[in-house]
Amino acid sequence: MSEQPTVQKEQFWIAVLVGIGIGAIVAGVATLMMAPEPGSKLRCDLREAAARLRDRFEGVATRLRACAESAVEQRTGALAEAFEAGRTAYAQKRAELESKIGANR
Repeated sequence: MSEQPTVQKEQFWIAVLVGIGIGAIVAGVATLMMAPEPGSKLRCDLREAAARLRDRFEGVATRLRACAESAVEQRTGALAEAFEAGRTAYAQKRAELESKIGANR
């Protein structure tokens, strides 16, 4: 008995996906039929637009890479400074404690 609702849900979602697929196909065909340019011109325009988009993406990717490298270098420098400051503080505290221990002996 509990399988009935599950089967109905699956059939519902299958029908929804089929409807979306058929709608996409119909919309694509209607778009091509109503296009003011012939298919070869449209394909050429799409190729050019894709090339412009690729060039733009490559430029953005290059800038992002440069920013990321700069951020890593800055963080690495800051981390090295913090590490060195910790090492210096440790050495000072150790010397201080050793002198106190030596004075108490």
